[in-house]
Amino acid sequence: MIFSLLLTLSTWAFSGVPHYKNSFIIDKYFLEQKQATVSVEEGGRLFIQNFLTHQNLFPNIKMPQRVIVKFDFKYSCQHPIKARRLGNITELKFKQIKNSCTITLHHPSLAYNLVINVITQNDPPLITFLKNDQLPLAKVLYTRKSGINAKVAALLGKELTQEEINLKNPQMPLDLTNLPKIDAIYVSTLVYKNDFYGNIISRLLMAHADRGAQVKIIVTNTLLNLSHREKDRALMRRLELYSPNIKVYRYKTNDIDRWHRAFHAKALITLSSTEQNKLIIGGRNIADEFLFTNIPNHSSYPELMQYLSGEDRFAAFEDIEYEYHSNSESVYLACMLNIFWGKFTHCNKLRQKNSNTKSFLSIPYADGNRLEENYVSQIKNAKKIKITSPYFLPSPKITKALTIAIQNGAKVELVTQMLLTNDDFPKLAENVNKVGLEKFFNSIAVFSWQPPKTIIHSKIIILDDSIALVGSPNMDSRSFTQDIEGGLVTSDPEVVGQLLKVFEDYKAQSQRLNKITLPSTLVRFLINLLENYF
Repeated sequence: MIFSLLLTLSTWAFSGVPHYKNSFIIDKYFLEQKQATVSVEEGGRLFIQNFLTHQNLFPNIKMPQRVIVKFDFKYSCQHPIKARRLGNITELKFKQIKNSCTITLHHPSLAYNLVINVITQNDPPLITFLKNDQLPLAKVLYTRKSGINAKVAALLGKELTQEEINLKNPQMPLDLTNLPKIDAIYVSTLVYKNDFYGNIISRLLMAHADRGAQVKIIVTNTLLNLSHREKDRALMRRLELYSPNIKVYRYKTNDIDRWHRAFHAKALITLSSTEQNKLIIGGRNIADEFLFTNIPNHSSYPELMQYLSGEDRFAAFEDIEYEYHSNSESVYLACMLNIFWGKFTHCNKLRQKNSNTKSFLSIPYADGNRLEENYVSQIKNAKKIKITSPYFLPSPKITKALTIAIQNGAKVELVTQMLLTNDDFPKLAENVNKVGLEKFFNSIAVFSWQPPKTIIHSKIIILDDSIALVGSPNMDSRSFTQDIEGGLVTSDPEVVGQLLKVFEDYKAQSQRLNKITLPSTLVRFLINLLENYF
């Protein structure tokens, strides 16, 4: 049973995009930039998938919600090239490219040119970083302190003391004399706050940029542009202006029907040609809410977010992360994140085939909702299912898979939260959970998180006590159909055992629910109608 699960996992769509050896997905970012660099192998092929889902990308032209945009090709290359269309895929075959060539994609009716500079080399560091892979180290970062200290240790070489954390001084002295030798750092997060947590991580990123490391940060533009997030925007600008080695990608879409999409994957990756690569991934954002249980007083540092004065909401989130020291998995996820900078490498060839732990990045609108498909395939065959998720409104496909599992006798336990006082929209979030539970309440064991002033934020699913997924996906529709999500799936008995202990600890701090009060028929109808937004 375990072997079959692991075999299935190894072929899961956590490989993400690209589908082909090298792919180029045209989206809003690339159209804004007007050019991108795509890596191809000498004598290899470049596949360009032509599709746009941005309804208001060209406001003066009426377009349906989904449209296949066909481009005419013009190219200037040093060596012969062949191009042919395969449906909405265009294949360009290079015979003997040694340096580079330029391809111009032109759409007459839109009067828009997109220039792609094609180079022949793969991203050299991604290959270099695979050398000397050591025995992977994996552990669950359960406490708030362990979360920040895993990141600090990866960047600084040592942890913060409890006294340093308690002082909350963003300008505290940091001993940079023994910084680890890191060549590239990737940070992805939903929000990146200008508070104690955010400033400590930012100072360490700057220190590595000073030493030549390439630092890439991905944040969600929609949240960053909220009116009360000016200080967060200032921190991002400060990072960008500090060094040309630091680049910030503000993830956004202009598709009206998908305006709410978010880059929800939370990870920190370090790549080194001389030391072990490190990957820290889970559900925690870079914010004091994931470090402190009480509202921090930053009044001595006016440049920081002032939670006490109400500049931003503060909610103490209970969450976990997963620290994994693996050259191949760190490089794989970095390869996936490079897609958002227009750099493409065949990611799958960079990972170990026999590993019992795999990282994943889900881009549902580009990879055919593969994360959802594989959750479905595993859930419906499981006999024991343990889930932790702050939000519970499974997509129709996952709802069906859970129903099949329950009909086949599966025991399902869920730790969630029914009283979400500190949430952004508490009443709405509570009603969403009630609607999600309506179909399952009488057939699964539901436990509601009880500790006051905290929100359970962990996202865990454990199947048959032998395989586990931990990361950023909530058990809701948007995580599987809209947002970009990341995490790890593992059959490592030691790690699964750690997660089982976490789950039991969550249960011990929760109360078994005997009944729920459903919202009105109208509210239930609207939530079901708009489920992809929750």
